[in-house]
Amino acid sequence: MASRPPITKPNGFHRALADFQNRLKPAERQQFKVTTLDELKVTILAIQSQQRSRKKMMHMGRLVPFLEAMEQFGKVIEVFLNVSEVLAFVWGPMKLLLLTAINWTESFDTLLDAYQRIAENFPIFEGYQSTFSQNDKMQSVMEHAWSNILEFHIKALRIFEQSMLKQFFRSLWKDFKTRFQSILDDLKRQKELVESHANRYHIHNYENDRLKMLAEFKEASVKRSAERKAFVSQWIAAPQAIIDHEHICETLRESSEATQRPMGQWILNHEDVKSWLDKTVPKSSTIWVTAIAGAGKTVLASVMIDHLKQRDTEPVGFFYCKHGDPKKRTLLSFLKSTLSQLVAQQDQLVPYYYDEAIKSGEITLQYDRNLHRIRNNPNHNQRAMAEKILSLVLCSRRPLRSRELQAAISIDPQEQTVDSTLRLSLDMRDICGSLIEIIPGGAVELVHATASTYIQELGYIPLWMAELSMTYICLNYLSYECFGETSKPGILRYIHEGYFAFQDYAIAHWTDHVPALLESLKGVALDGQSHKDDIISAFTLFAAQYDAELAFAGKSREMLDVEVLRQLDHNQHVVSLWEHSTNYKALTDDRKDKISIATGSSAPGYHVTISTKASLLIVTDKATTIAMTDLSAVTMMIVLRQK
Repeated sequence: MASRPPITKPNGFHRALADFQNRLKPAERQQFKVTTLDELKVTILAIQSQQRSRKKMMHMGRLVPFLEAMEQFGKVIEVFLNVSEVLAFVWGPMKLLLLTAINWTESFDTLLDAYQRIAENFPIFEGYQSTFSQNDKMQSVMEHAWSNILEFHIKALRIFEQSMLKQFFRSLWKDFKTRFQSILDDLKRQKELVESHANRYHIHNYENDRLKMLAEFKEASVKRSAERKAFVSQWIAAPQAIIDHEHICETLRESSEATQRPMGQWILNHEDVKSWLDKTVPKSSTIWVTAIAGAGKTVLASVMIDHLKQRDTEPVGFFYCKHGDPKKRTLLSFLKSTLSQLVAQQDQLVPYYYDEAIKSGEITLQYDRNLHRIRNNPNHNQRAMAEKILSLVLCSRRPLRSRELQAAISIDPQEQTVDSTLRLSLDMRDICGSLIEIIPGGAVELVHATASTYIQELGYIPLWMAELSMTYICLNYLSYECFGETSKPGILRYIHEGYFAFQDYAIAHWTDHVPALLESLKGVALDGQSHKDDIISAFTLFAAQYDAELAFAGKSREMLDVEVLRQLDHNQHVVSLWEHSTNYKALTDDRKDKISIATGSSAPGYHVTISTKASLLIVTDKATTIAMTDLSAVTMMIVLRQK
């Protein structure tokens, strides 16, 4: 039997595993390290049997691709780690997560979906061992994939361990989705690097980009968390118990210095107090101190509070009642103060209470102020730009990255160009106010789902107008000459000018927006000729560009609304794109970002494919490899080889 090629054992696997273990609780660490795949499979079968008996069966088959991907991955990485049971730290967390989530359908379905999505984007390493032994940089790609799997599990464990799972889950998972999407995006890039046999130069560029992305993501996450925590604190509007405590402690210190003896410390040695402060279960959950007014109860309380705060092993909430102050003698004030302190100390509470704050009536006043400011902006260009940004963000099928939104704004359908002079010179938040936020990873979103509802219900931007704006841009953009270009110089010129910055979104989602636009027009009277002309011209231009592919669309099982079709003059191109889009969406899952109509083209000696997976442009010509970066900061990898 042929021996395996010599392989240098990298440290990245060990570092990632050690970091993961350090973030586990001791009991979790002991439990996970002995979990086997067979035990996990038995657990899955037991869950399935339980669901069957309750007549609540779910599609557990979604777990199979992940299990298979991890099995083959384990065979590869065991060579590097020289440990045969390393996947126990995947099987163990997975088993615990499934057992925790099973009691609530929504959380269980979300977990199954997450594992399915990871499997769809996970690199297939089996069969590439010789590549890894010859290219040590490729080994680092494996390390990053391993790190991503562990990162997902530690984050998921901390979400699902919450005792009030049903109340907090939606908010916690929504908050985690941004990080989860960044993990999926990173796995996609790793998958492409492996499948394209990327060389050291490409992987070096990827690692630099990855380090930069992680640093930016961390910085943005910290900033976002601080802003949301401050927003929640402002919403709770609690009395300032911390200021009261600091004032009392300062008075105590001054008294201690003056008398040369500590004030009130004796209370910590009282048997009942020692029992109450003990980390084990106390005799009683309440410690009750009584005395006449002015005897020093407040001083003793502050000593115990300070002791607990210095111990820093659990969250501490406190409140000083004051008879003469109406704000400091009510139950509501006490609850507000305690909640405010707990939120400040426990980050996992912030997403839930942030959602609660957003849903309160006060937030609509903020929305109203922002929309009023936009509507009354004397600068016409800024006003129009704010409306365009909000329209695109309102109807996008996934959060648009900042560069994608900048590219969409730069698209000039009349001139068939991507005009860099149209890019924003101001921060988007300066134009749209707090209606939008730039989330970690650089994507742009409405600040909350309620903002979308409010903008539409107020009639500021009707949904059909938002869909028209996005559809008009997508169809015109995909009809540009750059997507039919076959010469190497021409393609490189388009890359440098930023023409491909919006291609990922437009190619993957135009089939979403065409039917969405036509559906949203039901009951809408197209006021004025311009909207009608925009729709027909965009559909006609796109249909002319891709007439051969559209000819095979076939009849749709869904009928286009008769009145909508009448308003659009029974235009055949509208019907054609409707049929293609509805048929395509019936056959595919839009989450996979597949391309429906090919954007590649051929010419003697060249083959061009624009991938929606990670802005990867592959041009086949000669055996040369170069890397380019376009003006929109999208890194494009160009692989040139003989066709």
